[in-house]
Amino acid sequence: MSHPAGPGAVWYQLEHRLAACGAGTGGGTGGDLMVMQCGEARTLLSAAMDGDLVPSPELEAHVAGCAACRQWRDDAHALTRIGMEPAPVRGLTRRVAATLPRGFSRYRWIRLALAWGGFLLIVWHLPGMLDSGTDILIRHLSRHQHAFGFALGVVLLFVAWRPDRAYGVVPVAAAFTVTLAGAAVVDLIMGASTLGREAPHLVEILGLGLVWVLGLSAGPGRHPPRRVVER
Repeated sequence: MSHPAGPGAVWYQLEHRLAACGAGTGGGTGGDLMVMQCGEARTLLSAAMDGDLVPSPELEAHVAGCAACRQWRDDAHALTRIGMEPAPVRGLTRRVAATLPRGFSRYRWIRLALAWGGFLLIVWHLPGMLDSGTDILIRHLSRHQHAFGFALGVVLLFVAWRPDRAYGVVPVAAAFTVTLAGAAVVDLIMGASTLGREAPHLVEILGLGLVWVLGLSAGPGRHPPRRVVER
């Protein structure tokens, strides 16, 4: 006759041990065990294992003298552990890692380029913000233009530090870049500037492109981790 396998086999054995012990027999070797029947004892043991009550001296005395109930208790503990302990899964780390976004290494070069670009913009535009020329109007307009470039440099540094925020920064970076690049094109057309003077705008355009790339990867539901431990 076949018996059930797995956790069901444990309960099968417990039920048969309960029947073998017999209600009212005590299942033990001494007449003092008649005070508590095995069925009652096992009900109390189950409640004690669930934390619903504290074992009484009578229950402990019954279990101490009843081999069948002691075995029932041990098997019940074993069955509880089977239900609580997760089964080991081979290759779990690789499977979980495969479902995650690609880590820091994928964004390293983008973040480094953004940090370098932001630094260049800050260094380039800071002197213009501190310009103390004699013409007040020209100084005022120049300071405002350089302030835009300086602010964009700060934005690029921020995205290099927090790439997970790139998605929300894209509109701001685009507004700065389009405004500055548009003004540069107008100045070039009117002959008010040279390509050399407008070269920093290439850094701004490239920076916007990198922020946009990170924004696509870090949009809603796609959040690249700031740090991924590579092993």
